[in-house]
Amino acid sequence: MKEKARNLLRNNDLVEGAIFLVVAVLGIIFSIISHQKMDMEWKLSPYLFPLVISLILFALSISLLLESRNRRYAAKRDDDTHWRAIFLYVAICLVYYLVISYIGFIVSTVIFLVVVFRLLGVRKWWLIALLASVATLAIYILFAMLLHVMLPQGSIYYYLGL
Repeated sequence: MKEKARNLLRNNDLVEGAIFLVVAVLGIIFSIISHQKMDMEWKLSPYLFPLVISLILFALSISLLLESRNRRYAAKRDDDTHWRAIFLYVAICLVYYLVISYIGFIVSTVIFLVVVFRLLGVRKWWLIALLASVATLAIYILFAMLLHVMLPQGSIYYYLGL
């Protein structure tokens, strides 16, 4: 019995998934209870964003728990750090950060996601285009339309007269 408990604690994914699940449930409960105390619509509520984040965390923690359940033992961590790949991703993020104000959120995000998906090994161009477009559109709808967050429009359009 003690050995089974030790193996359970050694499975980091299971422990992390359980902790994140508890945090997500507490976040959902807090957001709903706090919103109920206010007399306003959800779209104006300051508790909408914490609720969305908690729901996403809930889904990811369930996924982590299911993945850890399917494995009997946690895989050994690879101590080989791929510094070249890390620096490449950091450089891509830096270029994205610098370019977004010039060409705008939509175009720069699609290009950024296409490059990242290619580097991650996705080979089907139709899948890359679909994922990049849908993800960008979902982010745009969530933040620009639902949460009314101003996303960068791009100064190049002003200079081109568009």
